[in-house]
Amino acid sequence: MFLFYFSIILAILSSALYHFVAKSTPADVNFTVSLLVTYAVAFVVTLFTFYFFPIENGISAEIKKLNWASIGLAVAVVGIERSEERRV
Repeated sequence: MFLFYFSIILAILSSALYHFVAKSTPADVNFTVSLLVTYAVAFVVTLFTFYFFPIENGISAEIKKLNWASIGLAVAVVGIERSEERRV
């Protein structure tokens, strides 16, 4: 039950943080540089989560399980971020 409530709270807090930080990003910064730094930090944070969710079979075995959806999701997320650029 803890994970259920934790997931809801994490989603709410992350969404609020996203919108607050998006509005705080300087308007005169190059969008591509901003996005690059954002995803570089997200990559490092994701690596940190391996401590809490260890991989049993190794990262290469897990990567082999992926399909086109991971690439499609990456393109979609960048597209969403790009469309948000002028709206915030």
